[in-house]
Amino acid sequence: MSNTLTLQIKRDSFDAILRGDQTTESRWVYPSNKGLYFDPIEVREKGFTPDELGLDVSGDEDIIYFDTLGTVLSAPREYDYLRLINGRRKDAPELTVEIVEVSPEINVDEDDKPYLIADTYRGEKVACIALGINYTLGKIVETKNIP
Repeated sequence: MSNTLTLQIKRDSFDAILRGDQTTESRWVYPSNKGLYFDPIEVREKGFTPDELGLDVSGDEDIIYFDTLGTVLSAPREYDYLRLINGRRKDAPELTVEIVEVSPEINVDEDDKPYLIADTYRGEKVACIALGINYTLGKIVETKNIP
């Protein structure tokens, strides 16, 4: 299927989606995986300080100042489907689910300020905001290797 994001998933979440009990799949966004979920619209020559990271809603669309490398993110990448695989075996169970909606979520502290997490990206320690991406799931369009 065209425009499909393939992800590994734990068995309990896999089974819950298959049963229809789980209707959202969420992932953390780090400097090392941001390209899966977003197209960086800019990487500033000078990185951001931790105090500069967060959300700027002054323009027409939400802009996320993401990490101390200077990465600026905008709207999430558009995918039509999630292909979810439980395991790494050749015959691992998998399902493909349509994506109904995608929403980024900046996690904030009690003062409503984005909190930071640490990551190592290309051998360098990097701080980034605690950013999640939530996929609201629709119907299951394909299953494979389901016992």
